[in-house]
Amino acid sequence: MQQLPTPPGDKDRDYKGDVDWTGRIWVGQVSERPGFFGFWNGKQWEEPAFAGTVAENYVWFGFDRDGGMTALNSRDGILKIKDNQIVSRVPLSEKLPETWAANFDSRNNLWISSVQQGLYRISPDGQEWTPLLRPRGANFKLVFFEVGSVCFLRWFSRASIHLERESDRSNNPAAPS
Repeated sequence: MQQLPTPPGDKDRDYKGDVDWTGRIWVGQVSERPGFFGFWNGKQWEEPAFAGTVAENYVWFGFDRDGGMTALNSRDGILKIKDNQIVSRVPLSEKLPETWAANFDSRNNLWISSVQQGLYRISPDGQEWTPLLRPRGANFKLVFFEVGSVCFLRWFSRASIHLERESDRSNNPAAPS
């Protein structure tokens, strides 16, 4: 395994990284001001055409089951990216907290685990925020997964580990399968 060179950007700010479905390494700098957002192309760090939009007020990004990308930024809300283009924007009714992780459930709710402000569920239209846990000063790490028709949420705090059954889709015929 080779060590990659440090990505461009402000060396005093943190990077968050992920790997897409093709194995490409992506990184973004968390910031209120634009930082680097891009991928390793095998020879050097490269910024895609949409990088400027994502990098401005960037909070989090991850890869969807359909091969696309979801990015969160505090200016535009939820950005869906497919084939190197932003295909949709969902504005949010509140400012995003500093985000540790985010996942979508089968009903397209967005679950956000924040660094200091707890756990939130955000409706698909971005307007309804449900705070699920708001502890003081605790860092949460969220793992969301589905087994059959049941959604589970697992989160870790300094003091404990929790596992909770989120929903049973068989009781909601309108829920996507």
